[in-house]
Amino acid sequence: MKYVELVDLRKFEQKEGPIPEVGPDEVRIKVQRVGVCGSDMHAYQGTHPFVHPPMVLGHEVAGIIDEVGSRVKNLVKGDLVTIEPNLVCGECYNCRVGRYNICEKLRVIGCVGYYGGHSEYLVVKSDEVFKLPKDWDADKAVLVEPLAVGVHAIRQAKMLTGANVIIIGAGMIGQATLQAAFVAGGNKILVSDPVDKRLELAKKFGATVVVNPKKEDIFQAAKELFGSDGPDMVFDCVGNEITLDTAINLARKGSKIIMVGVPEGKIPVNMAYVQDRELEIIGTIMYTAVDYEATIQYLNDGRMKTEGLITHHYRLDQIYDAFETALNPALGSLKVLIDVSE
Repeated sequence: MKYVELVDLRKFEQKEGPIPEVGPDEVRIKVQRVGVCGSDMHAYQGTHPFVHPPMVLGHEVAGIIDEVGSRVKNLVKGDLVTIEPNLVCGECYNCRVGRYNICEKLRVIGCVGYYGGHSEYLVVKSDEVFKLPKDWDADKAVLVEPLAVGVHAIRQAKMLTGANVIIIGAGMIGQATLQAAFVAGGNKILVSDPVDKRLELAKKFGATVVVNPKKEDIFQAAKELFGSDGPDMVFDCVGNEITLDTAINLARKGSKIIMVGVPEGKIPVNMAYVQDRELEIIGTIMYTAVDYEATIQYLNDGRMKTEGLITHHYRLDQIYDAFETALNPALGSLKVLIDVSE
């Protein structure tokens, strides 16, 4: 089979290897689509704190089951599926209480400790696989993973119906968080991003007000939308020094800041404001099965939408072009997909 390995910074190699065998509790997936994620781009550039070459990337995966193990009963050859890429120990405290996305021994397919979907075939345990409706296609299927990140972020925030929300960053994860907030009953939602096309999409997905910080004052826009009460929570879907500082300064005293974006390393935090204003800074990472199941339901009943999220398709042998496009929002990129097979 053909696969592509990230062997160094900004360097992929096309390789060939045997088609992997299937164990009794496993399935083999013929990979159709793989999404290029922000964490993939960090790894590609050498700025991800945890993902390093050599690695076969690709954790946003959709495909068709090609073979099932002898003990697998709930899946059959030909099923359209996606994967939940968390690989966990099942024994640590967090696993025991259901927060296995922060397992003490967490590995992640296509990121840490397990090769991913930039490959014609992928073998995984059957309990990592979610069967999808027959009328879905691979493009829709591959969006379950990134949308579930937004669903989990809203759940981590313990967001209540009627909450007023600011979302900083309208890339794929910002759009996912926006849609999840809208589904959860968000009242007024302000979305900020320096790319106008992304703001146009955010309006379609339910944003009350959109702000381009290169052209407008986000603090004035927030004051006009929320009044003196301010927002109930601010989601930083970028994760750098500027956006976190902006979130801290936008947050009402006693409110929450949810860190959704992956920082490239240590960033300074104005802890004087955090302490003095009794701010809560909450981290959120990935998802659990609860979030996947909710996302699939929301997509199936139309509460979450995919139109406009996918902007580019590339073949596996065009992986450099895929990553360079994903890195350049000026090209109109949002979710870039790699078409591994049909």
